[in-house]
Amino acid sequence: MNSSERTKILKKIKLPDIFIKKGGLAYYLVKEKDLIILVGVYVDSNMDKESFFIQYFIQPMFVLFPTYVFSIGHRVGGYWSIQDIKKIENELSNITELKSFDDIKKILETTFGESENLYKHQFLGYIYVLLNEVELAKIELQKVIKQKSNDNPQWKVEEIKRVEDFLLLLNTSDYIMVKNKLIEWQAITMRNLTLS
Repeated sequence: MNSSERTKILKKIKLPDIFIKKGGLAYYLVKEKDLIILVGVYVDSNMDKESFFIQYFIQPMFVLFPTYVFSIGHRVGGYWSIQDIKKIENELSNITELKSFDDIKKILETTFGESENLYKHQFLGYIYVLLNEVELAKIELQKVIKQKSNDNPQWKVEEIKRVEDFLLLLNTSDYIMVKNKLIEWQAITMRNLTLS
């Protein structure tokens, strides 16, 4: 299934007015302190050309990443086909609008609390920083560094190094520099996702 087919499917799905549709993505942004978290619904391809997946996810723009990340979210239902639009709309009707970073923090702590995902630890750690819960941020970001090993692939080495550098910056207690680093990463992520 190509991108134009995914776009056509998403156009047929009725979503709450808060969502902006762009290609196979419908999203809205939660903004605080010049920083942005994307809440999205994505029509995702499947090996079978006649079916697709629907991903509901939350992605902070301030965690440097080159693509959409579905690890903080869930797949809505299973395999869908074009005939399932009404069923999809019914499934998506339960989406509760997230209005603040605090709302998102609660989801990360509860729904994804047991996850040992590097991405989740960064997301929650940076949210703690932005909500002035610096000691909790340090604990969460240390969980990323603990996954350091000689066997790490290059992308993981770079991710861990970024977190180590961020923790050093955080220890300086220069909140302006800390926030500017998150804004810098956000600009790159938004360019990567063509949202800027």
